[in-house]
Amino acid sequence: MPAEILPTMSYFALLLGFGVIVSNMTNKWKMPNALFLLLVGLLFGPSLLGLVDIGKMGDVPEFLRTLALIVIVFAGTFRLKMSTFKRVSKISLKLAFGGFFISTLVLGVGAHWIFGLSWIGSFILSSIVGGTSSAAIMTFQDTLGERGDVGAILTIESIFSDPLTVLVPILLLEAYMSGIFSSTIVMQQFWQLIAAGVGTGVVVGLAVSELFKKTDRKLSPILSFAIALVTYALASNVGGSGILAVAITALILGNRNIPYKDAIGEFEDTLSTMLTISIFTFLGAQITLIVTNIMLFQQAVFIALAIFLVRPAITFLLTRNKDYTMFDKLLMAMTGPRGAATAAVAAVPLTYAMRDGLEALVPEANIILLTAFFVIFFTMLSSTIANVVMVKNGKKKKAKEEEL
Repeated sequence: MPAEILPTMSYFALLLGFGVIVSNMTNKWKMPNALFLLLVGLLFGPSLLGLVDIGKMGDVPEFLRTLALIVIVFAGTFRLKMSTFKRVSKISLKLAFGGFFISTLVLGVGAHWIFGLSWIGSFILSSIVGGTSSAAIMTFQDTLGERGDVGAILTIESIFSDPLTVLVPILLLEAYMSGIFSSTIVMQQFWQLIAAGVGTGVVVGLAVSELFKKTDRKLSPILSFAIALVTYALASNVGGSGILAVAITALILGNRNIPYKDAIGEFEDTLSTMLTISIFTFLGAQITLIVTNIMLFQQAVFIALAIFLVRPAITFLLTRNKDYTMFDKLLMAMTGPRGAATAAVAAVPLTYAMRDGLEALVPEANIILLTAFFVIFFTMLSSTIANVVMVKNGKKKKAKEEEL
């Protein structure tokens, strides 16, 4: 093995190996694993043991994060029924688009006053943490599935939210670097992203469904994986959202009469589990937790604003006329965590600043990266607590039904 590959292989093996052990334990405890995977990364990263240096892995972490988004979205949407999609898509799209832009606006103002960032730096941060994450939502799927449409609502919301979490911060960052901001150009790029993503997904989904009828059982799961990758690449090359295209393709294929659906679903679930372990352990290992008391206070205020005020307020506002129980609304409010998309973009401002020698941007970029990690960590924590409460509530309800 070439010497330059050895560190990458060693770090990947260490994080994946311990991530699997921790995931196995959380499965036995019937708890989502994302929070604990972040802790595994922190343990082996520079914050504690210092055994993993993500910087020496080159583009591998970025590649794995992108691959994880593709596979996780495909696996989650492949099992989604079209009837369910039609039933909950309206509220999901409201949460995805309305929720993202309201959250970005409010948190941007909050970031400006809390951290003292420039206005555009504040909105770069708020747009990075403004949406939910498909990778994170999928870790809560087993228990969310027991709450009727709640799991489907959050899944669809996260699928449409991921492209916004990636696109908007990069557009704002480019505006920061050029000194020119055009709302017209931003909106044109945004609608191109959506239209080209949906169009590519529909075309690929309808075009390739017949291929599965001519493919044997062993190769069908691999074919589905290849189609997901091709769909993402095609959409991205025509200026569309690759993640959105993958979701549309998976939705179409999952509702078509193709053979070996169970084998395809099992393969995609297994692959998504491995990649989920990788992206969350990598994120934890990427962070260096060197903070002052003032910074901790600022982070606490911003996190409280994001988790306990903005997200619940948006959820209750957009579902006020819907027939959901108070428990379900609270669940949607508290189980909307940030994850892979946020992790993928959080380090981009710092990368741009270091690459182009933008010294004024470096301090703000460091604050953005650290804040994004804290938001991910504590939304995972609140989501895990909500998940535990939901499981206990379900057990009590089941016990009462058995007594009757």
